[in-house]
Amino acid sequence: MKKRIRLIAIITTTTIFVCCLIWRVWPHTFSDLLPFDKASVSSFSAYAMVRHYANEQSYTDTYYRMEDITQPQNSNPEEILEILGTSSYQQDYRNLLPGDVDTVHPDKNFDGNTVSLRFFRGDEPDEFVNITFLSNSIITVFVGGESGFHVYHPTNHETIYNLVEYLKTHGTAATTSSP
Repeated sequence: MKKRIRLIAIITTTTIFVCCLIWRVWPHTFSDLLPFDKASVSSFSAYAMVRHYANEQSYTDTYYRMEDITQPQNSNPEEILEILGTSSYQQDYRNLLPGDVDTVHPDKNFDGNTVSLRFFRGDEPDEFVNITFLSNSIITVFVGGESGFHVYHPTNHETIYNLVEYLKTHGTAATTSSP
């Protein structure tokens, strides 16, 4: 009887472990991250910070912004959506925890680049999705009207750099320095 209970426990534990592993590495497209259709994006804003370290105590931050992209002469949200579509996104185990994920910090792959994108749909204030690349291997997704973040890992680690390059080309720049 004890062998049967032990066998059932081992099989159950192994099944749960395998299911969690499959869930974690199963890729999602960018469309899966948006709670609405890409075609219904009415506007977006984008922001990138590039930090250049002069030494261990001083650095220079360069900010690139694109705001109020409802004007066709400025840019097209489709270009940003295409860059985001070059990667698949894997879920983080924190998404399985009960409660909301309220804080997420950059991981060991943080190299001074961060990108924040906000996609708007319609005129309602809670109809937006905020996507923040904290490093080349971790992003957060915050959906307006919900509480907490969802954490994902892009499979294409070049996505953040492609977004930074796009914002360097099409955005406006501002620079600040540390003491």
